[in-house]
Amino acid sequence: MITLGITKTVSPNQPLENVLADIHAQHGLAIAAHPVQHFWAELLPMREKFDGAEVMHPIAYSAARADWRWPDMLKFYDESAVPLTAIGSSDYHWGSVLGLCRTLIFVKEPVTESSILDAIREKHTATIDLQGTPMAPPSSSRRCASSRTSRGRPITSTAARAQPTASSAQSAFWGSWARCSSARVGVRGSASLALCAQRE
Repeated sequence: MITLGITKTVSPNQPLENVLADIHAQHGLAIAAHPVQHFWAELLPMREKFDGAEVMHPIAYSAARADWRWPDMLKFYDESAVPLTAIGSSDYHWGSVLGLCRTLIFVKEPVTESSILDAIREKHTATIDLQGTPMAPPSSSRRCASSRTSRGRPITSTAARAQPTASSAQSAFWGSWARCSSARVGVRGSASLALCAQRE
């Protein structure tokens, strides 16, 4: 789990429901980290209590074992009854490429810790899939001019991912944003973030 915005340690030695409650009691955010089938027995009953989920991860670039697959992360995200914040993370533990997967956060200026957390909480994020197509929850992709959306993000089924449509989707997605900084902010080493200022 990725936790943002807390000031006191939350004990992991308790049921997941209690962990999530403790995070939210501090007005923190809880992100489901690499929610592959291997973890579904515990994660699925609590899915709608998470604030977001990793949907882009180095797993997407590898041939993983049967219960450790990127499509299952997408399924976890897509099938949530409550829209989750889309997170991309390089999950840097075992010598993967740091920053390989990133979260784009659309923050209203001035950029502060609070405004970053608010943007994540309000689902003003996106990440980019293997074909360069933006994946974002409804609050971010509402700005995307594409009419072909699923759960608020451009359709990215296996077939759609293979089609060369990324450039038009990206152009539409970025059209309403003035600039995007190349600066990345590390959040306890768990995610790479790009902050984008909204055009007024």
